[in-house]
Parts: sequence; C-alpha cells; structure tokens
Amino acid sequence: MRTDEKTLVEACVKRDEKACAELYNRYAPMMLGICMRYARSKAEAQDVLHDGFLKVFSSLDKLQSSEALGSWIRTIMVRTAITTLRTIHDMDPLDECTEGCCEPSVDFDNFSLDEILHAIQSLPPRERLVFNLREIEGYEYAEIAVQLGVQPQSVRPILTHAKKHLVDQLRPIYGGTKRK
Repeated sequence: MRTDEKTLVEACVKRDEKACAELYNRYAPMMLGICMRYARSKAEAQDVLHDGFLKVFSSLDKLQSSEALGSWIRTIMVRTAITTLRTIHDMDPLDECTEGCCEPSVDFDNFSLDEILHAIQSLPPRERLVFNLREIEGYEYAEIAVQLGVQPQSVRPILTHAKKHLVDQLRPIYGGTKRK
C-alpha cells in the first residue's frame, strides 16, 4: 500500500469523514465501471457500489498493509455484485447448460466500449456473472463454481452460452462484418 493510501486508510478507520469522502471519490468511478459489468442498469450498479463501499468502510481495519488497496476494494465490489445479483435474480445452483457446445470467438476490438457493455448487460444473470468472472476478472473455473454454487464442470458451458449470446447481440451492429 502506498504511504498516502496507508495514511488515508488509517484516517478512515478513525472515522474521519474527509478521509472517507476522499477514499470514496478516489475509487468510486473505477468501481462503478466494475459494477456496471455485473448489473443490468446504472441504478442497479449504483446499489451494488453503495453496498460494496459499506463493506469496504466496515472492514478497513482488517486490511493488511501488504495488500493493495485498489485490488482489495475491487475484490469486495465483485463479491458484492455476485451476492446482490444472486439475490435479486434468485439464481438457483442448478446447472442450466450442457456440454458439447463449441465456444464462439468474439473479437471485442471491433466494438466500442458502450456496445460491449450494453451486450454484457443484456446477458442473463448467470451468464453475465460467469463471463465477467472468467473473461474480465480472470478467475479460474473452480473459483467461479464456488462463487456461484455450481459444479465446476458446468462453468465452461455457461461461459459458452454467454459468448454465443454476446455474438448474437454484437453481430447485428455491423451487419455480421468486422469493423476495420
């Protein structure tokens, strides 16, 4: 943790309102972007962000000095998003996908950030979570399975379905052709 971050965290632990506001203002924009990938709307993402920062401020005293503050906050936001979306969308742990699908290829460089975000937000909740956790956050299949309460072998088919849905969402934007 950088020295100024260490001082900021110490002040937040002591409930210094200015320090808490500074921490929030420093990290909220980036964390809202993360929350937007998991949520269906900006309002839902803001709810996740709010809940996540409540957890951040209530747990700052547990932050280890060797941890990077931004990574620690990001982890809390991702976990809060997963918990919130599992609750909101009442996702059950039953496996919904089957093996045997070939994984589609998506070249995201051909689309704007807004187009990609809109396509990700249009995914069904379970597929959105799996896609974000695997493709964006870099979690392993076994870690995702634990987070979602599914069998590890069911994660890959869920990801395959997510990618197929993304291809279906993005293909019409450019008439099935790649933008140069």
